[in-house]
Order: sequence, then C-alpha cells, then structure tokens
Amino acid sequence: MRALALVTLLVACGGKDADTVPVDTAVDGTGSGGGTLSTPATTTPSGTGGTDVDTALDTGTATTPAVVGPAGRRLILTEICDDDLVDGLAWLELYNSGEAAVDLGDYSLRVFADGGTTPTDVALPHRALPAGRAWVVVQGGWEDVFVDTWGRAADQAGLPFTLDGDDSMFLFDRGELVDAFGVIGEGFDSPWAYPMSTATREDGILDGSASWDAGQWVVSFGAAFATPGRHPSSAPLPTDPGGTGTSVVVEAVVLSEVTDLASDADVKYVELYNAGFTAADLSGWSLNVYDAAAAEPATVQLAGVLAPGAAYVVAGAESADAFYATFGFHADLYSSVAFGNGNDPVQVTGPLGQIDTFGQVGADGFGQPWDYTDSAAVRLPGVLEGAAEWVADEWTVVAGDIGATPGEHGDGSLADPGVLWINEIVDHAEDDAVRWVELYNPGPDPAMLSRFVIHRYANGSPLSATVRLSGELAPGDVWVVAGDAGTFLARYGFDADQADPTIDGDGNDVYELRLDGVPLDVYGEPGVDGFGTPWEYTDSVVRRDPIVTGPQDSWLPEEWRVTAGSAGESPGMR
Repeated sequence: MRALALVTLLVACGGKDADTVPVDTAVDGTGSGGGTLSTPATTTPSGTGGTDVDTALDTGTATTPAVVGPAGRRLILTEICDDDLVDGLAWLELYNSGEAAVDLGDYSLRVFADGGTTPTDVALPHRALPAGRAWVVVQGGWEDVFVDTWGRAADQAGLPFTLDGDDSMFLFDRGELVDAFGVIGEGFDSPWAYPMSTATREDGILDGSASWDAGQWVVSFGAAFATPGRHPSSAPLPTDPGGTGTSVVVEAVVLSEVTDLASDADVKYVELYNAGFTAADLSGWSLNVYDAAAAEPATVQLAGVLAPGAAYVVAGAESADAFYATFGFHADLYSSVAFGNGNDPVQVTGPLGQIDTFGQVGADGFGQPWDYTDSAAVRLPGVLEGAAEWVADEWTVVAGDIGATPGEHGDGSLADPGVLWINEIVDHAEDDAVRWVELYNPGPDPAMLSRFVIHRYANGSPLSATVRLSGELAPGDVWVVAGDAGTFLARYGFDADQADPTIDGDGNDVYELRLDGVPLDVYGEPGVDGFGTPWEYTDSVVRRDPIVTGPQDSWLPEEWRVTAGSAGESPGMR
C-alpha cells in the first residue's frame, strides 16, 4: 500500500526558503535547498533515411480515435504560441487532463521544425504534475523575456529552436504516441500553421489524438488570447491567492538518500527531495529514526518550505564540522538525534499521516537488503510517491562514498548507474519465435538496470516500443531479454533474464539502448527499414566485435559481425 502522496495544506504566502529555516542546532551557512528552472538536454535522433515519416506516424487531418496513455494517464498538448509582438519568443503548454499526478519524465516531445521531416526530441524532467495543472516549456535562453511578457516564470526552458508557426510536434508516453499537433512535412500553407499566432486546444478535450484533429484546435492571430499555465483558459493561475492564502499541494516529497559515510564515521545524514510541481510546507512534518529494531523512534521536527526540484538534508549535530569539511556546504538541518550506523529504519510523517519509509520498522538492518553500513542508500530517479513499506526495487545501496551526493538528487548527479552496451541480437533461422537481445556490462561497477530502457523501432518507423529493465547487473556479466520465455527455454535449456514480447526484431528492426532517456547505444539506424542494408539480420546472429570498448549512439558497421544462420549464437556468454 502506498503512503499518503497528496496532502493539501493551506499556507501563507511568502514562506521562508529551505536554505534559511531555523535549525535544531544553529549553524552559519547555506543549505542545499532551492530549486532552479529545469533545462534538460535535447537530442537529435538519426535521420529518417528516406522513410515516409508522415505515413509512419499516421498523421493527417481526419479525426482519429482518442488516445489515452498507459494505465489511463492523460497528458496532452493544449497551447502553442509564436508571439507576434516579441520576435523570437515561443512556448508550448502541456496539461494533465487525468485524475492523478503524472511523472513528466516518462514523457518526451518529438518536434519536426520548419515543416521538415528531421525530428528533434525534447526531454521532460522527472517532476510530478498534478491533475488539472499545466506545464509551460519556453525556448532556451528566453526565460527572462517570458517572465517580463507574462508576469510568471515558465516551468522549463527546453526548446532548442524558435517555434515559428510551421512546427509539428508529437507527445510520447514511454515510447507510445499519445498526442499530435500538425502534420510532418507540411509548412505555412497548412490549416494548422500558427505564424505570429497562438494555437489553442478547445476546452473540454481530455484525451490526446494520434493525429492532428482540426476540430480540437483554434488558431488565433497574435498572443492576445494566449493563457500560458492556464487550461481551461478561464482557470486561475495556480499561484492565485484566492483571498485567504495559497492552497499548496504537497506531491512527491520522498526520502531520496540515507547515508552512513564510509570515509568518516561521524557523517550520517538523510535527504528528502521534492519531485513535485509546487513548494512543500514542512511545518508539522517529522523525520522518525528507529534505533535498529526499536519499536519507538527518535523524532526530528522539520520546518520551512521545500521548493520544487530541491533537496533538504538533515544530519547529526555532532557531524556539522565534518559534514561541511566533506561536502563544502552545510546541511539544511542539524539534529541532536543520533543517526544510524547502517541498520536504522527511517520514516517521514506529515500532518495527515505517513509520507515515506526506508527500511523495515521493527527490524535490525544489519545483513538485510537495505543495510547501508559504510554506504549510501539512494532512491532511484522517477520515484514520485512515498511508500508505507520499504520497496526494494526503488532503492540501490552503493558501497563506499561514491553514492553520497547530498543536495543533488534529481539533477543528474546520483550514484553512477554503470555502463551497458548491446552485445548480441538474434532472429533465429530455425524458429522465428526465438528472438532475443543480450546486453553486456563491461564494468568495473554494477549497472543499475532500472536506469536503462531498450527501444525497438520496427519496419523503419521513427516510433519505438520500449522494454524497461530492472535489477542490477554485475561487472562482466550479460543480461538476456527474450521475446518469448518458453521458446527461449526450450531452445537453450535455461531461462532468459527477462522476457518481453517487444523483443521481436525480424531482421530489419533497430534496437536502441537509452540511459535516463538519452540514447546510449544502437544497432541499426532509427527511422530506416533494415531490409537490404548492411545491418540487416534476417535469420541471423549479430555479435559485437570483442575489441569494442564502449557504447555508440550511432551505428558503426566496423563494430558488428552478422552471421547467417544460428551457428554463432551464444546467449549468456560474452
């Protein structure tokens, strides 16, 4: 059962920043809190290689069935603006039309600029966007101009170019197309073009569309009717006081790190992270630390306001000097409560109940999977909801100091996830139900598989289906993902490490490996049908050359060997 994840509080405007809140033990200095505007990296995938991407995306002007994302999640495009008065200012708006918060990091935008057919992907950050809220993305470098124009900040600076009215865009939920605006390859003469105009989704549209639907959009000249951050257009901005104070939704404040520093026995701390959309008032919150198997905790009272995307670090009072000497800044709060030696469970509670848990209350952690002696226990990226009981798959325990990154959760500086690359691909010559992909960890560290995703591009499509991995892979070991568990077992006499029907490449499909959403390694050329190409592997075995020393985000023919038939297959072996 998940712990309380959404807590509505009423707080006065202008609360204190988490860096300067009163502390149990007063310390001069600045803590680690304070969020900043998110600017994720953008990537340009390989070219389309002559593929008819317009057809591949099934884009057109006819009304298409509504698209609801996996598990009923709903995030849709609602507004796109090319400002007529401020040349170069362009932005777009996404809106959560569902009934529950969504993790924006599960989504990505694919934009075809200037009426072209070459896509650029725009990543979204791991943030919880509550139901009924909008997310505004502005062109990079135009954040201050946006504030001056609209009197509010954009939520993200992530567009690598100006939207000038002939840019089509497509929204993906974990690789699945869930919404579309415009038509690939069409320009200013199309009915959806918006030069010096604003394209606005009609109020009442709750589901995405697999292709552009003219009946759902209105294009108005200029920006006079633009309402960034508000959808429906009549909705107030989330920061409107309403006369009595600001209603703040506290979403996704989670325990993100619990550390017993290996190099200094005095340095022990716990980190909270606000992966949510709004600030969290920590008044009335407490951090409860259980001494091994103790039934009752020692309690640390929290205070202040934790900004979105910010971390809040609580450390033992006796470690103040050592903490500063190690990390170069002070924790947000030092407490007289004794912190753990690697075997102490931790809970967070708020005014309305339990928020999150690390470890098993009532159990001594020594020898348990969550034992963090001389280690850092780090929450994996994308976890946006606390847990009533410890969830092993959401954490990794990193021995030594390498995982200790106080104040940095959510900014890409988590414990090193390790390295993987694609090692072998098989489309079996004797049984077309036997298809699999093998990944290899060259070491020297374990690979956190949950940070990696396999993408398969079928038949030249620029769209991909995905396979999420889980667990940990030791250095020098391989991980085999089969399309069908039963046929793999029957053929080789042992189980694949993972089975997923997405692994069904029949010789012309591209496989791409991504780390935290960024392309890391690839076999083939995304957007190109492999039949007749040098990388076609129909009824064949593909092996990585043993001299390869690292992954490649574009296909290099000299690194691969394609052998017809099944003679070269060797699952489970490097």
